[in-house]
Amino acid sequence: IQNNSEYLHDVDGDGDLDIVAGAFTLPEIRWYENDPATYDSEEGWKSHVLCDTGTKHHEATFLHDIDDDGKPEWLEASWNVNNPMVIWRFDKNEDGSPALKAHIVNESGQGHGIGFGDLNGDGKQDIIFTNGWYECPKDGHFSGPWEWHKDFTLPHASCPVLILDLDEDGDNDIIWADGHNYGLYWEEQLEPQSDGTLTFRQHLIDKKFSQAHTMAWEDIDNDGAPELITGKRYYAHSGGDPGAEDPTVVLYFDWNKENKSWKKNVISQAPAGEGPGIGLQIRVTDMDGNGWKDIVVPGKSGTHILWNEGWTKPK
Repeated sequence: IQNNSEYLHDVDGDGDLDIVAGAFTLPEIRWYENDPATYDSEEGWKSHVLCDTGTKHHEATFLHDIDDDGKPEWLEASWNVNNPMVIWRFDKNEDGSPALKAHIVNESGQGHGIGFGDLNGDGKQDIIFTNGWYECPKDGHFSGPWEWHKDFTLPHASCPVLILDLDEDGDNDIIWADGHNYGLYWEEQLEPQSDGTLTFRQHLIDKKFSQAHTMAWEDIDNDGAPELITGKRYYAHSGGDPGAEDPTVVLYFDWNKENKSWKKNVISQAPAGEGPGIGLQIRVTDMDGNGWKDIVVPGKSGTHILWNEGWTKPK
């Protein structure tokens, strides 16, 4: 029940995919062992602790290859600003069992939301979060602490924040949403200041739905270009956020790079609590093999699969 992030990964190296899971208020990161002997067991898959992070308040966790070596790392976003920013690397304990080992990015510098990508154009992935960004060290991701740049603030930033070159001008831009209010935005990266401070021009994508807590960048309409997929979370903070009783929606936005604009498309809309919304996770993949990517969204209104049956996009 506590789990709020699940990923498939061959943790024990036996050739099949296991499940790695983070939890909202528990400090442990667990993995669930894929063992055919337990498929019909009433007890289910064996659960093992990969590590005790020593912290709680994990807003979201991500399995992501931060150093581009082909092997993923584990990273967490926490709304508790006093929690450390850590990259967890897959390793082994002395007895040979799987484990996660910590590389400290910053001892005390977290905040709601997280994203990964090269912000300063040095070819190495950085980490972005609500209170700025961490610059990857020149000598490599695990060579020491990272420098914290407080160049901007993204209130209640989404999990994830997307980093990509939207306008194809050679530097990466930012897509993010206020996960606990109205507002979906993209930040156009401009020329840095003379002291190296990164600067951005904010553009509004949409402000007609609230609580866009997560998002994905995938080609949902088979036009060869990815779209922004997001929507409204149902009852974040137990109904205390703005727009709690608004309809839940799942949407995708087409990006037009020629005029830097977005076109909104509705995938699903329903009265609050009666249909799919966007919770803490979103998965986009072709589940039924028909060549079109489907969407899986869990949340307080249930876990929903939105089957993409395909369509001909209007010209």
